[in-house]
This record gives sequence, C-alpha cells and structure tokens, in this order.
Amino acid sequence: FRFVEHVEGEQGSVRRMVQRVIRRPWSYCFEGCCLDRDTIATIEAAGFSGLDHSVGLFRRSVFFPVNRAVWGVATR
Repeated sequence: FRFVEHVEGEQGSVRRMVQRVIRRPWSYCFEGCCLDRDTIATIEAAGFSGLDHSVGLFRRSVFFPVNRAVWGVATR
C-alpha cells in the first residue's frame, strides 16, 4: 500500500493548533481531507505490517497548515 497524506503538526505547535481550528471547514471545502490525522497509526491499526518506518516527511505546499505530509509503503 503506497500512501501520501497530510498529517498533524507536532504536539503543542502553532501548526497543530491552526489545523484543529480549521479542520471542519477545510474538510467541507476539500472533499473530506483531514488535516490532523495520525496516518501512520491508522495504517498500523488497519493491520498492515512491514511498514517502512523511514517514511518521508515533506513540506511542499505554501499554505501553512497543510504543508506537512508523510509518504511511504506498507504491506499486508
């Protein structure tokens, strides 16, 4: 399973606070996109093993709350 998704900001960060404030209107405007999901925990809870824990973290967007994402590969 290959994945790329926005993820929550660091605990206690301004980014995370902004994500929490705008998450509902953001979701409505962008078809359910969840800014503050813990993607890695969700993938592990779904039963995927062999999760590459060297998943990448990147910042590509210029829009502050969503410019943090993870990508990687998990196998079942």
